[in-house]
Formats: sequence, structure tokens, C-alpha cells
Amino acid sequence: MRHFLLLVVLCSLIFDRPAWAITEPVRPTEKKEKIDLWSTPYNEALRIERRAFNQRSSLEKIVGGTLAFALGTYGYYNDDNQQIAGKLIYSATQSGGILALSDGIIGLSSSSTVIALDNAFQKKGELTYSDYKRIVVQSRQASELGEIRKTAISTGLLAILYGYNTYKEGSGNQVLRNTFGFLAFNFTLFSGVSFYRWINFEEIAPTQPKIQIGASINSGSSVSIKYDF
Repeated sequence: MRHFLLLVVLCSLIFDRPAWAITEPVRPTEKKEKIDLWSTPYNEALRIERRAFNQRSSLEKIVGGTLAFALGTYGYYNDDNQQIAGKLIYSATQSGGILALSDGIIGLSSSSTVIALDNAFQKKGELTYSDYKRIVVQSRQASELGEIRKTAISTGLLAILYGYNTYKEGSGNQVLRNTFGFLAFNFTLFSGVSFYRWINFEEIAPTQPKIQIGASINSGSSVSIKYDF
């Protein structure tokens, strides 16, 4: 009888478990998709950067600058009834055309650090810190050299333009001749300095570490010799 009662108690514990003994099955944790909050603003910034360094816009500047220069040149040298104000307007049109033309020419070879880094990431998938520094330095050097070239070319063309206008006004208006002569002299100086910086522009290159073979003479019998390459 005692064994029968013990068996009944065990069965009740097995089949009629209390609520606290019931455990829910463990569900696997669902992985949440990682949302990149920077994709949209980055793509917008990249789009603006590519638009600023777009070759099509550079070509448009070249075409527009050429047309403006041609229009100013034709009006300045072929309009016989123009006064001083008209010549100044045509001359300003020539100058604007030259600036736009030189800006477009340099824009074709200019580079953006952001675009260069993005292209490198797209190509390699990942970059080392050394690659990152190299791209930044090379892009900065290209931008700096581009500005030097732009100044050299634009001021050189303006110096030639105003020098020729000075020559054409040799027997004409004294005020215009002096004004163009003054501008030609100053732009010649600016162009000379810029061309000098262009020719002597040095790109920063990493210096190779020296190979050293060293040894020393100790108190014992060891001997060392040091060579630097």
C-alpha cells in the first residue's frame, strides 16, 4: 500500500506539473537587419561632388568661354562706331571668356578627394590607412597643381590679350592704351610667378628608409661596423 501511494504521487508530479514548472521553448533570436543611416546623405554628397567635377560641365565652360572670347574679339576689333565704354565692355567679354576657357581646361584634369576615395573603396572593397593617406595626399597635390596651372594659363592669356590691345590702341585712345598697358604688365608678372611655381612644383613622395647595417665594439671580442645607404 505504501508503495502504491508513492507511485501515485510520482505520477501526479509528472503529468500534473504546476504552472511554475512549465517552461516555454527557447526561440532563436531574430537578427535585425542593420540599417545604414548614412547611405542616403552620402549618396547625395557624392552626387554633388561628381556634378562639381563633371567633365561635361568643364566642356561647357570651354565652349562658352571660346564663344565669349570670339564675340568680344569680333566686337572690339570690327565695330568702328564704338566708344570707350563699348571697348571696355568688349574687353571685359574677352577676359571673361578667357577665364571660363582656362577654368574648363583645368577642370578636365582636376580630381576630388571624395570621389577618389569612393572609387578606391569600390575597387578594392577596403583600404588600409596607408592607402587612405596616399589618396588624400595625391588628390590634394593634384588640386594645388591645378590651381597653379589655371592661374598661369589664364593670366598668361590675359597678358597677351591686353598687350595686343595696347598695341592696337597705339594711335587711338590714350586712356585705353594706358589702362591696357597697366593690365598687361601686371598679368605678365602674375603669369610669370605662376609658371615658375608650375615648373618647380614638387610632388610629395614618401622617402625610402635608409638601410643600416650596424654593429659595435663591445668590451668583449665582438666587433660591429655600421653602414648607411
